[in-house]
Amino acid sequence: MGRKTFKKSIDFVRASSHKIQSDYNASASRTLHLTALSGLGNILMGLFKIASGVLAFSIFTCVNGCYTLGMVLARYCALAGVVRTKDISRQYRYYRWSGIILIVASCLYIAYSIRMYFHPTYTTYHPYIAMGIATVTFVEIGLNLRGVLVFRKNRSPLLHALKTINLATSLISLVLTQAAILSFADEVQNPASNGILGALMGGCAVLLGVYMLLRMRRITNTADCRREQKALNRMMKKHFPNYALTAVEKGFTEQGQEIVSVYFLTGIEPEVWEQICGEAERRCRLQLRDIEG
Repeated sequence: MGRKTFKKSIDFVRASSHKIQSDYNASASRTLHLTALSGLGNILMGLFKIASGVLAFSIFTCVNGCYTLGMVLARYCALAGVVRTKDISRQYRYYRWSGIILIVASCLYIAYSIRMYFHPTYTTYHPYIAMGIATVTFVEIGLNLRGVLVFRKNRSPLLHALKTINLATSLISLVLTQAAILSFADEVQNPASNGILGALMGGCAVLLGVYMLLRMRRITNTADCRREQKALNRMMKKHFPNYALTAVEKGFTEQGQEIVSVYFLTGIEPEVWEQICGEAERRCRLQLRDIEG
């Protein structure tokens, strides 16, 4: 029974890997595979923290372990959407759940940080180790911030979700970075400052989760075409200054292509309409539909 279960798990992992490679480009595929692999290590770390907390009768160590597992769950929720469906509406549901899990996990970390402020602990690090932690943390923040901005306009919302979750995790890592640097930089340590920074970074992570939910609410609101209207206005002003259009409604195909229904304030020739549709798809990644046509 156990051998069959293990074999099924291996087959599932292989099938998921092949699906990711076939559905996404090399860069996105690499990001998704690394996320899956790093999640396994984080699961073991989270379980170790919880076990340590149980043995030491420390509820706050258990909370820290639950935070680690919560961040893994948020990532795997997004990965599950990547593997299970290409239907954009279903991917949006996975995106929302990832944001909700991020908020809950970050609230747990804020509670842990408040406790750390009132009951500080002293930890020492070798200077080389501390500088290594700081270097890795700041590089991660830079890469993940870039990823959030790059994938903001990507047709797959779950890639943006993964980058946002990774950015939240990197911000939390700043607490460890501060603790490591202060352990050898200051002769008199004030470990309570780690609790303050932890609460602040946990708050930032909560805001990232809220941002994910608000972003998804705006995207799925078919009547909210403000972003699309701005993009079309810039395109029309530059390439078709003699024409003006208004975005009325938007929708999505199963493949994630955004369709915007528009109407023109003046008459338009069929040849010009074809040119506008081509420019909109090439420059704005929007598929236009004339509601009067």
